[in-house]
Amino acid sequence: MAIISKNTLQKSAGLIGGAVAARKAGSVIPIQNETVKKSIPFVLGLVLSGQRGELMKDLGYGMIAQGGADLLSSFVPGISGISEDVLMGSTDFEDFSSDSYDTTSAEAGEMNF
Repeated sequence: MAIISKNTLQKSAGLIGGAVAARKAGSVIPIQNETVKKSIPFVLGLVLSGQRGELMKDLGYGMIAQGGADLLSSFVPGISGISEDVLMGSTDFEDFSSDSYDTTSAEAGEMNF
């Protein structure tokens, strides 16, 4: 018995494709109102999930998940979970001192066997 079946891979590809399509659709729609703009991928996913083909349904479910998460995050800030933001730490490298913390250099003694 295979660990991952063909059906699981096809469903996963449909869900991922739907999420990517929702993200892309949300970025190319020329609407100024952000709430309406974020709801369009969700609604399109609802329409696709009602189609006959399994791939179309899976694409729709992926769009519902991504579009719904984006729509919800516009109402409740910080609920989106993992996004483009760094979860912890600083991305401003000027905060770090100029001292070198390279422990792989020969001067640090790490390479002296």
